[in-house]
Amino acid sequence: MCIRDSDNTEMLHKTIARFNRENPEIKVVPTALPWDEFFSKWVVSAAAGNPPDVGLYHTSEIPQFAELGILLPLEDLQKKVGISWEGIPQTSRELCTYKGTLYAIPVDVHPIALYYHRDLAERAGLDVNSPPSTRTELLTWAKKLTIEGADGKIEQYGIAMPGTGAGPRWVWFSWLYQNGGRFLNEEGKAAVNSKESAEALQLLIDLVNKYKVAPPGETDATKDFSTKMVAMEFTGPWCVNMFLRRELDFMTTPMPVVFDKPAVWVNSHVLSLSKTGNKARQLAGMKFIKWFAENMLEPALFVGVVPISSKVRKEFIKHERYKYYKAFVEELDYLVYEPQLPEYSEIFSFGKPTPLNSNIEAAFLGKKSVEEALNDMAKGIDEILERH
Repeated sequence: MCIRDSDNTEMLHKTIARFNRENPEIKVVPTALPWDEFFSKWVVSAAAGNPPDVGLYHTSEIPQFAELGILLPLEDLQKKVGISWEGIPQTSRELCTYKGTLYAIPVDVHPIALYYHRDLAERAGLDVNSPPSTRTELLTWAKKLTIEGADGKIEQYGIAMPGTGAGPRWVWFSWLYQNGGRFLNEEGKAAVNSKESAEALQLLIDLVNKYKVAPPGETDATKDFSTKMVAMEFTGPWCVNMFLRRELDFMTTPMPVVFDKPAVWVNSHVLSLSKTGNKARQLAGMKFIKWFAENMLEPALFVGVVPISSKVRKEFIKHERYKYYKAFVEELDYLVYEPQLPEYSEIFSFGKPTPLNSNIEAAFLGKKSVEEALNDMAKGIDEILERH
């Protein structure tokens, strides 16, 4: 049996090696690929009749592969092997179903949260045990953590706010929903050029231009946090182990509520089966999926995700590293996933320009006003949706 994925190769191989030792009747051979290559190869291999038995990818991409006819419906198989849905967040479970058919089994959730340097906060006279949870507190921390040198240049910024990549969109998406906005309207068209959306994006830009607590231009937020060029950063649990390896004195806290209600961007890793004619391999694949979901403790801790299984999470909470993941677990009641769209990779792609990423970047870099950027974003998203 072959499984394809594109995340955290070393830990995946280690976990699969353990499965192979414990289940000698099934042999799993993993293949790791970069995201864009993963998508295209899965499509091509399926068309050629030799797809991987199992795919490890994201909840948000399920509709695309379901529409292409690549995914095998899982309802009967998941009942046959006895997969439990107990304790799994309802939204996460619902998003594994597309047009009434179950296509995937979730194994984790990975929202973003706020990281902060404890030592820098203490030096600034802040209470490290009471991190920011509101807009006022976030701005207060960011201002106190921004340090100007004798020459008038900023030596340390309060918060990282990169104008490029996926990071800004994750924060903007969170704040869009905190502000009562939506990504799509009831007709399924882009709603990103709303007042709520403009206020969310403007606040992000104001951190750079108005409050001057975040570095301007194209920056690398994680690098800046690692070198203490910035004192706080919004990112996911996948950074916990990297920052521990770098011996940083940091902590995490849930996404501050900067508008009316708590909300935070999230995605999940899921496992699916390809459509093949080999029922024995399909059953073997489903057995592996169940085993993987029930043995997520080590991958969760050392890759940096929150296990979705409540049973695994009970063990997760007992681990000494849990203090760094606690913030992400506390966010489970108000997670917001990106919408289920067959056009997901064209709208939310990591590896190529999209109307979403390009216009957020243009607004950050001052190439477009917020209003112009959001109008162009909405137009570009609607054009993609209409093409399909």
